[in-house]
Amino acid sequence: MVRSRFLLLAALFWLGCATMHPDAHMESTYSPPDPVSIGNTITIERPFDEVWNSIVRRLAASRYQIDHIEKASRIITLGFATDDAETFVDCGLLRHRITFRDRVSLFDFVVASDDNFEMAYADRHIYWLEISPKTDLTSSTNLYVSPIDERRTGVEVNVRFDLAKRQHAVQYTRRQDGEYRTDDERGHDFGTSRWTFTTRERSGELYEGGPYCVSKGIIEGSLLDLTRPE
Repeated sequence: MVRSRFLLLAALFWLGCATMHPDAHMESTYSPPDPVSIGNTITIERPFDEVWNSIVRRLAASRYQIDHIEKASRIITLGFATDDAETFVDCGLLRHRITFRDRVSLFDFVVASDDNFEMAYADRHIYWLEISPKTDLTSSTNLYVSPIDERRTGVEVNVRFDLAKRQHAVQYTRRQDGEYRTDDERGHDFGTSRWTFTTRERSGELYEGGPYCVSKGIIEGSLLDLTRPE
């Protein structure tokens, strides 16, 4: 587990005069993705032409978009996009810990998820942030299909991922009656974070000791399954 002190500067800047109480302290702990061994090659006991024709036919009926296909170079390029990034990639888990005097509050969120999460800041009042992320994942895949000999064909899958995560927040303030209300339902955007990575290489860190992303091998596995003989 990697431990890092990260104060969500954008949020604190937006809160402005609602600076944290001297007795309040916030830090975050980052748990990186679990290591995954991804198989991205397969050998098929069929001649090249038979395998190629089968792959093209099955891809045409799949969820993947064929961007480019060239039999002479043995390459098929595929595109795929989804807003369900968490299914296909892993960017770890962030836990925000806020200590105010003798009270500790923990706020967890899965980095690649679209799940809403909440954060609180203690001052003369309690300022509550409801943060709504929006993730978009796009991928570009090179599917390399080549003859090994007259009876065998090799297939290799390499995927490049681009993950964008936008975060939107609404601030709620505790009123004298104890209820939380917001003065601005529209809220504010905290900007967009981006990660680029491949089947074999993880992304860079968003900040030192902070979130990075890896493939779960789902796309690679589904494409290899698609190439296997029917």
